[in-house]
Amino acid sequence: RAPPPDTEHPHVLAPSMVGSNILLAGRRLAAAPGTAPLKPLEEASVAAKSPESFDSVAHLARAVASVLKKIRQAHISSRTAAVEAYDSLGFIVFIIVFLAALGVLLLWFFLRIRGKDRRRIAGQSSLASSSGEQSACAAQSPCAASGDGTDEDSDSSEGHGGILGLLMNKLYILVLLAPLGWASHFAHWGDIPTFLLNLSAMLPLACLIGEATEELSAALRVGPIIGGFINATCGNTVELIIMILLLVHGHVETTKGALLGSILVNNLMVLGTALLFGGLVERRGHLFRPAEGKEQNFTFSSAQMLSQVSLFAAFCLGLPSIFNDNATGNMESTLLFSRAGSSVVLLGYVTFCAFQLGTHMDMMRGDSNEMREPRITFSASLTLMFLATVVVAGTAHCMTMAMTGFIITTGVSNTFVSVILLPLVGNACEHSVAVMMAMRDKLDLAIGISVGSALQISLFAVPLMVIIGWLLNQDMSLDFHSRNGMALMLSALLVTGTLSLGRTNWFHGFMLVGAYTLLAILFYFAPVGPL
Repeated sequence: RAPPPDTEHPHVLAPSMVGSNILLAGRRLAAAPGTAPLKPLEEASVAAKSPESFDSVAHLARAVASVLKKIRQAHISSRTAAVEAYDSLGFIVFIIVFLAALGVLLLWFFLRIRGKDRRRIAGQSSLASSSGEQSACAAQSPCAASGDGTDEDSDSSEGHGGILGLLMNKLYILVLLAPLGWASHFAHWGDIPTFLLNLSAMLPLACLIGEATEELSAALRVGPIIGGFINATCGNTVELIIMILLLVHGHVETTKGALLGSILVNNLMVLGTALLFGGLVERRGHLFRPAEGKEQNFTFSSAQMLSQVSLFAAFCLGLPSIFNDNATGNMESTLLFSRAGSSVVLLGYVTFCAFQLGTHMDMMRGDSNEMREPRITFSASLTLMFLATVVVAGTAHCMTMAMTGFIITTGVSNTFVSVILLPLVGNACEHSVAVMMAMRDKLDLAIGISVGSALQISLFAVPLMVIIGWLLNQDMSLDFHSRNGMALMLSALLVTGTLSLGRTNWFHGFMLVGAYTLLAILFYFAPVGPL
């Protein structure tokens, strides 16, 4: 039995059942007259010199080692749990706060644009009223009262059912897959059903964000080019959330593949499909019929500027990929170059926004006749967008946690999943909106959505992921491999050649879709490993 603790000498080691002999020896030495109090290490050394206490010292050493091992294991487990909690909750909060801050900044720009539009419209209406246009409108009032309107009037009046009318779409029934995907993740139904359920839930959520963004653009009364910019910015929310969560969980190569695939799918697949269906189908009233010999025109100046910026973005991303680490020396130098180059690319994005939304806003506005009336209010569209973004964050987290198991179980290459599968789902809303706008002969808006989304990824998302990877101590760089850098440059050249004439037909769209299909086949048979 261990002796009771000594209150007169608190500096003596606390009693324990294993080291009782050491404590007794130390207490006798400390209680001897004329003996100075011993330090704990000195007491242990004195006790260790006696043969009868040698076995106790060995037992004590083993006990201390066992306790330290348990403490270390408990620390590691608690740290792992803390990191997982930080990944799942902290970064979701970070994503929402970051997107909210970005939305406030963009909202400030758009409100300024809306104020300028109102002042200009007020000036034009005052000039029109002074020139005697009021009498001409009065003479045509019977026609207006009879209800005979144009296609634009029917476009602006369709679907005025508020937010419930906006949600009356059969596709949005698939939103119910989101809670099923969450339940599959937390109930451990397996990686394959968890990944597929959450991936399928991304489709209606992306379309819902696209609808809210389109109504936001209509409420702000901006033109088709700037409206496409807004649609591309908010439509890329799904992809940004997926990429950030992939980077948080250490999937650096998958993040690079998702970035590469998003650029390629917007430049080739989304734009190509829009031009293909826009050239094959013509609209007569509310009906779509096959067209013969149809060519579509668009605003040449704005489209030419977008294509030139696409070449600049491909140069910024393709050059480091082609040179790889042979020009910089090693991986550390490549990371330093990528982090420094990301600031240059971000500066290019900021200057492009200033050019598009500030100094040359009229040139980038496009055809103002393509504007329509909103179906829901400005605040309702913002609320709908925020709620859909929160659900997307949780769904993307569950999907990324199950992605590795899905790849291992099914045998599908990581390259195909990241470059083809994830971007196709993430860009579903932009894809559908661009095709519908092209079929309605609103080609400026379709080009602004597709090419503008690719520019958003190239000039904003890619350098942002490099900086976030730097903060997370991940080796995220601008090196996408030489073959992928070549694919980026060739896709930008195809877009530039397509938009260089000021008019398009369905064969231009077929060539872009064919190029993307060829890339998809190549990535399907690509070897497993780094990009």
